[in-house]
Amino acid sequence: MKSLIRSVRVGRRPVPRSCSRPAPALAGVLLLSLGLGVPVPVVAGGSSGEVGGPVAPSSRPRTVSRTSPTSLTGPRTSGALPLEVRFWLRAGFRLALERLEEEPACAGLFGALGGDGRELLARTVYTLPVGPRESGACRRAVAFTTPGSVRTVVCPVRFRALPKGEAAAILLHEALHLAGLGEWPYVPEAPTSEEITELVRSRCRL
Repeated sequence: MKSLIRSVRVGRRPVPRSCSRPAPALAGVLLLSLGLGVPVPVVAGGSSGEVGGPVAPSSRPRTVSRTSPTSLTGPRTSGALPLEVRFWLRAGFRLALERLEEEPACAGLFGALGGDGRELLARTVYTLPVGPRESGACRRAVAFTTPGSVRTVVCPVRFRALPKGEAAAILLHEALHLAGLGEWPYVPEAPTSEEITELVRSRCRL
């Protein structure tokens, strides 16, 4: 597993603003993040250590709903997302579902957390930033969420500028946080945001 993380860091393309802090084996990362259950905001598409949305701890246990394949017609949204963002969100969502179905290694990222990637994508609710703190985070991030939360904030200007494959990688990244995966520096031994996204790219062939 250590070689896997190492290969991610020097994979097909460089990871922007990567952190030199070493990441442990993926299995250890998943166990640690699930065990701690730290309710901290995590960011996709930004630098490590950047703060995303507000922290919203929940006392309810995390459960995975059973969603039939026929119900996965598109992403769930809340609020008035611009048409262009909705279109690109749907395109990234569909590609993410395809990769989960076609690439066992991609589905395995979620299986290691005890979850199903398709169901987690179906549960996610995508929204626009609310308030100055979330709007400020969007100046440096593409999307962000809190581990265990179904709400993922999509930063419209940055998200709609992504290639479709990168949009799918971001949605899968955020779904891993819904499954319980933490992120450095909020969880000290967890991978950075860049490392998570690059791992998704590698395993899901994006």
